[in-house]
Amino acid sequence: MEHMSQSKSASYKKYLVNLSKLKSIRRNKILSDIDVFYNQKSHFYHKSILTIRSDYFEACFESFNSDRIDLSDSNFPPQVLDAVFDTIYGEFEFQQVISWLKNGQPVDILYQAADYFQLEYLKNLIDGILTSSKSFLPGTITFDSIESIKNIMESVEGFYLTKN
Repeated sequence: MEHMSQSKSASYKKYLVNLSKLKSIRRNKILSDIDVFYNQKSHFYHKSILTIRSDYFEACFESFNSDRIDLSDSNFPPQVLDAVFDTIYGEFEFQQVISWLKNGQPVDILYQAADYFQLEYLKNLIDGILTSSKSFLPGTITFDSIESIKNIMESVEGFYLTKN
């Protein structure tokens, strides 16, 4: 049992190192090769990372060869699209979903975006949090309940996986 815990701990540390690398790459516009336009501005990303993390983008890049994707006509508000790309780059995690819920943001549209962009990780995270928090009344999520939900989510095998 202790070996499994050590293995999970080592796996999680490796996961955190990879997240740090993703964040660093995201901020380096020189390496970007795709311009995603929404909220009246360009956002520079990386086809390889979008492809690895989202089957939606993999299909996009296989079906057309362009350096720009225009999402300005999508049904998703900018903050939801920001969350989508934050998820892809590993910056929208458990605490951000909890904050999203605590701030009264509509989780249904976040889930719809996760489904649309085929982000299984985000869908599973939202499902797990909502399933775990059904006993909490709206607006009553406390630090203790967040820790409880986090413990449940961390016990789910594959929680730290980046793609299905």
